[in-house]
Amino acid sequence: MLKKLFIGGIIFFILAVGIATYFLFFRSSNQNDSTDVITTDFPISGDRPVASLPPNQSTTSTPNQNPFLASILVKVSSAPVAGGAAVSIASTTIIRYTERGTGHISDVYPGTGELRKVVNTTVPTVYESQMDPQGKNVLLRYVDEAHADIYTSGYVFSTSATSTAQFTSYPINIRSVAYSPSGKEIFYIQKTADGADGIVAAYDGSNPKKIFDSSVSEWIVSWPEANTIMLATNASATDDGFAYFLNPKTQEFKKVLGDIRGLTVLVNPTATHLAYSDSNNTLNILSLKDATVINTGVNTLTDKCTWSTVQTDTLYCAVPESLFDGAYPDVWYLGFTSSNDAIYKIIPGTAPELVGSLVATYKQSIDVINPTISPDGNFFIFGNKKDFSLWSLRITPQSTLNEPQV
Repeated sequence: MLKKLFIGGIIFFILAVGIATYFLFFRSSNQNDSTDVITTDFPISGDRPVASLPPNQSTTSTPNQNPFLASILVKVSSAPVAGGAAVSIASTTIIRYTERGTGHISDVYPGTGELRKVVNTTVPTVYESQMDPQGKNVLLRYVDEAHADIYTSGYVFSTSATSTAQFTSYPINIRSVAYSPSGKEIFYIQKTADGADGIVAAYDGSNPKKIFDSSVSEWIVSWPEANTIMLATNASATDDGFAYFLNPKTQEFKKVLGDIRGLTVLVNPTATHLAYSDSNNTLNILSLKDATVINTGVNTLTDKCTWSTVQTDTLYCAVPESLFDGAYPDVWYLGFTSSNDAIYKIIPGTAPELVGSLVATYKQSIDVINPTISPDGNFFIFGNKKDFSLWSLRITPQSTLNEPQV
C-alpha cells in the first residue's frame, strides 16, 4: 500500500504546491485509557533518540516489562515509520522498521520487548520502505522534490542475529519495485520514453535483465510466488483497472482481472487466491484454480489486507467501522478521508470473524495501512495512516511467543 501512497504523493506534488504537508511527521496524540494497550512503556526510538552512534552500529534497550506479553496491542513506534514488518532471523521473530524522518532502521524483539537500532545512517524524508521476506534486505524510497525524481537505495543485512548492513543504490526513477519470495531478486518498473520496462535483478541491483515492456508507464507490482509476478494498473474510481500475471522465467504475460473501476488486488503466497476490491470497497476473493468469486461480506480495500504466512488461504483485513462518501480509492490515497478500523479474519467460503475493534476494544483511532503477518503467525503488524506510527496486534495466545537467540 505504501507504494500507492508514494506514487499518489508524487502526482500530488507535480499538480500542486505543498505535497510536503501531506507527508508531515506527526507525533501520536492518542490517549490510552485501556489496560490492554501499551503506548508509553515501550522504548521507542522517536521518544528516546540515539544521536551519537556511528553509522551501522547498534544500540540496545530493554523495558522492565515486555509489552508484547503484557498487552495484545502494542504501539511499536510513535515516530513516523516509512515501513515495517516482522521477519524471522536466527529462528527469532523480529519487527524491523524504518523511521520516516531519518531513514534509521530498528529491530524489536517481541519475545523480550528489546529494541536494537541497527542502522543509524541518516537518509532524510524516506516515504517508502520495503523489506524482503527473509529480512536480509531493506529498500528505501525518497523523492528529490526539486526535480520530482524518485531515488531508491537500501541495505543488505547479514543473516546473523547481530545484523550488520551494507549500503547499496539502484537506478533512478524506479516507479514500483518488489522483492521475490526468496529475497534473492527484485523486480522493478523503469519508466522509458515509450512507456516502461520490467526488470529482474539481483537483490543488490546487479545483473539486471528486461523481461517485460509496456506502453503503460505506471504499474503496481508484487512478487507473491516464485513463478508469479503480479502487475496491476494504478487504481482509480474513474478508470477501469486491470491485473496481470507475469512469469519471470518464461515471460508469459496473462490477464487475471479487468474492467473493474477502482481495482486493487492482493495475491496470496501460493498464488491460489486473489483478493480484490473495487470503487465501492466491495472485497471479493477470486480462486485462481477454478475462477470462482466469493464475496467476503466486508467492505474495505485490499491495501488494508494481508494474507497469512502460516495458513496461506486465510486473509486478515482492517475494515472501516464506517465509510465516508467519495470516489474510492482516490480520496483515501490522497488523504481526503480516513477511517477507524476493526480487524477481521477471513477464510474463503466462511463468515468473516471479528478479531477486534481498534476503537471499541482498545480505544485507538487507527486507519490501517501496510499490514503484514509475522512469519510465525503470531502478530498482525500495521501502520496508522493518520500519523504513520507502527503497531502490533497479537492474534495468537502469548504462550506461542519465542525468545531471541543470543
